[in-house]
Amino acid sequence: MRCPACDYSLWGIRPPGPCPECGRDFRTTEFIFARGKVRFLCPSCGEAYQGNDYEGLPDPRAFACVTCGERVNVDDMPVELAKGVAEKSAMVASPWLRRQSLGLRKATIKTLLASFFDPSKIVCGVATLRVRDALAFAGVVWGFVCVIGVVFSMIFVMYFSWGFTGSIWPGNFNGLLYLMRPIVIGAMIMVFIVTPLQALIVHGLLKTNGSVRSGFGTTLAALYYAQGPMILNIVPYLGWYVSCVWFCVSGAIVLKTAQDVSGWRASMAMLLSTAVVLVFVFGAFVSWRFNIF
Repeated sequence: MRCPACDYSLWGIRPPGPCPECGRDFRTTEFIFARGKVRFLCPSCGEAYQGNDYEGLPDPRAFACVTCGERVNVDDMPVELAKGVAEKSAMVASPWLRRQSLGLRKATIKTLLASFFDPSKIVCGVATLRVRDALAFAGVVWGFVCVIGVVFSMIFVMYFSWGFTGSIWPGNFNGLLYLMRPIVIGAMIMVFIVTPLQALIVHGLLKTNGSVRSGFGTTLAALYYAQGPMILNIVPYLGWYVSCVWFCVSGAIVLKTAQDVSGWRASMAMLLSTAVVLVFVFGAFVSWRFNIF
């Protein structure tokens, strides 16, 4: 249990008081704990309680203490590790939400690796997924894809310019702009149109065959966090196909954790929504290419 702003240990400190290191106010319900790994203490008498809901918190969140009779709320209760429990096993903190303490480069690398090999780690330890945090991660991924794509485009244009004119600098940059434009526009479409569209389909599918933990914003944030494998688009030809498959796998695992649904429901939602989106994108491309509408 560490401060999201400065990574200071908050075990035993009574919320919602400020972090002793940076002064940021914190709430117990900002975190997700492993069941049975921590104790929640009554602020009046110190009576210990265990968390029993899906976030590892006491349920109900507000109740009368069985020892002193005082009315307590989870967000007023100090939290301490149970005897013999290590901090790492008590909760898993999302590396992306610790980017202020880890640094952007290190947090990005850790989140990328998690999106490939342990996607649930990205959303563990977070009670509420915020779209803006997830969108920032997706923006970094696609921004890197754009930068690498632009660099490859420049090398390609310079190579042919040297072959035809004897100079690495082309007479005009129309060819370079022609190659760069679809890379940047494609990335923006993926982030701001395709992913929200797929999230809408996924959320609808999950709602039709059962309950979900939270609303559409959580589903959208989950799909943004699952965008890590899309960085493989920097690999020509095969990168797009591999990244799509890996994104489906990563998305299903993140959805399972974020929305507390079964792996089967999450997987089916990802596969069906991806198929629908691919048909939509292909139809839009054909319509634009042949000026159907």
